[in-house]
Amino acid sequence: MISVLPSNIKHLNKFKFKPKRIFEEGSIIAAREKIKNGLPAYTLVDEHYHVVAIIIGTPQYGGVLEASAIFSDLIHKNKVEFHKACMNICAIFLDAYNYHRIQMTVRCDFVAGQKWAESLGFKAEGIMYKYGADKSDYIMYAKVV
Repeated sequence: MISVLPSNIKHLNKFKFKPKRIFEEGSIIAAREKIKNGLPAYTLVDEHYHVVAIIIGTPQYGGVLEASAIFSDLIHKNKVEFHKACMNICAIFLDAYNYHRIQMTVRCDFVAGQKWAESLGFKAEGIMYKYGADKSDYIMYAKVV
């Protein structure tokens, strides 16, 4: 079972995550700053209170929110519940925070991430060439209401 909690810094400290690339370490540092600054963020935890993922929304302008996430390997243990929790977080961002657009980027070579974004109701808008810190290409996805 996966529960959704408002994020705090303690959740990041409990996060079991071994960065595979240098920019992933930067993601954790950026997440810490965003949570400290009070941006909308939610932590998904399993029944043992292990952190499965942290999802953060960064307001862009006039009703637009950029979603970012840090995942642990635990997402693979409860795929269906994880997916439902992410759907709920999207609904919270759109309804409770009154955003009309959520956007996120997915690496072009991360096909599973692209399929997941689409299963959440996001639509691909285009390729952002050399967008990543490592000059990798990303696809912009958006969910608009």
